[in-house]
Amino acid sequence: MNNFELGGLTLHVGKAVIGGPLNEGMKALDKLPALPNVPVVPSPASTTAASSSLVAAAKAQSAAAKIAADLAARGQSAVESVAHEENMSISASQRFAIMQKLSRQESSPIVLIRNAVSSSEVDDTLEDEFAQECSNFGKVLKVIVHLETRTDNQEEIVKIFVRFSDGAAAEKAKENLNGRWFGGRRITAVIYDLRKFLNGDFAG
Repeated sequence: MNNFELGGLTLHVGKAVIGGPLNEGMKALDKLPALPNVPVVPSPASTTAASSSLVAAAKAQSAAAKIAADLAARGQSAVESVAHEENMSISASQRFAIMQKLSRQESSPIVLIRNAVSSSEVDDTLEDEFAQECSNFGKVLKVIVHLETRTDNQEEIVKIFVRFSDGAAAEKAKENLNGRWFGGRRITAVIYDLRKFLNGDFAG
């Protein structure tokens, strides 16, 4: 591109010397006469090619700048997001434990029914009666009637645990039984933790 005319100016292209002052041998270049301004008339084809190259280079530089800016912005957003997560009062392990607990409650196939009968009404047929009644909501695998004595007034309360084949049936039973009147009593029905049920923990 030496002596190439661009925008009304003639380009002078040569090897650059960097790194400090010229040594004694290179200083002889200062004594050389200036290069003559020899006008060079490029052909239309070369002008078009050079112009296209410059346009392409400008577009590439603009695109690179835009990509760099976008990456920088994304990187900043990621840093801010991580910082926000680290500053949350609930740690990641606590959030995981909460989600596990919620997941267990939602998928548990156990329904706990309270206030359905008094302790004096408990007999050998009660489990079969509730198994038959709850079969309207799904397949019943097991019914357990648990008597528990309250420490404040020594009254015996009756808890009926119904195990369904899946959590969807248990959820349906809870929605239909909770708040329903049964033998003059208004019963409550809630989803009970499966792990506690399997461990024989009926104190919940």
